[in-house]
Amino acid sequence: MRKLYCEICNDFIEYNTIKKEETYNIKDKERVTIKSKIAVCNHCNNELFNEDYEEENQKKAYDIFRENNNLLYPDEIFEIRNKYNLTQREMSNLLGWGEITYHRYENGSLPDQAHNTQLILLREPSNAKRILENTKHNLSEEKVIELKERINKLIIKNMKELTIKIPEDLYDEISLEAKKINTSIENYTRMLLYF
Repeated sequence: MRKLYCEICNDFIEYNTIKKEETYNIKDKERVTIKSKIAVCNHCNNELFNEDYEEENQKKAYDIFRENNNLLYPDEIFEIRNKYNLTQREMSNLLGWGEITYHRYENGSLPDQAHNTQLILLREPSNAKRILENTKHNLSEEKVIELKERINKLIIKNMKELTIKIPEDLYDEISLEAKKINTSIENYTRMLLYF
C-alpha cells in the first residue's frame, strides 16, 4: 500500500498517480515542458510530494535540455573517466576542477558549456595527452606515468582502428611527401593527424 503525507488531510494517505504538463526553467536559460508524474491524494485530490517522481521529472526535463544544448549525459561523463581508469578525484585534478563539481556532473547535474566542452575534448586520447601535460602537477607521479601509458595505448588503438579510403592520387602524393622526409606512410600520416 503506497502512502504519502497529505498536508490538507494531515495524515499519510494512499495516492494515485496522474500525468500533468509542467514547465521547468532550466539554468534561467530555457523553459522545458514535460508530462510530469504527480502523486495525488485519494481523499482530497491534493498534489503530494513524491521524491522519486520529482527526481524522475527533473531528469526528464534535464534530458531534453541536454539534447537541445548538446550536453553530455551522466553515463557519457562516467564513460570518459572510466576510459582513463581514473577516480572522480583524479578526473577532477586532471581537469583542474573542484572535486564536487565533477562529482555533481557525473551524478546528474547539468555541466556548464565550458566544462562540457572540456569533457567532449577528453573523449579523444590525443586531447587527454595535451591536458595531462598542462595539469600533471595536480596528480601523483605514479598516476601521471600510469595515465600516460593508458593514453598512449588508446592512441595506438585508435590508429589501428582508423581505416580511411582515399583517392589514389592523394595516396601517391602522401607517399611522395613521406619519401621526401625519409619516413613511412604510416608515420607521415600520424604526423599529419597528431601534430
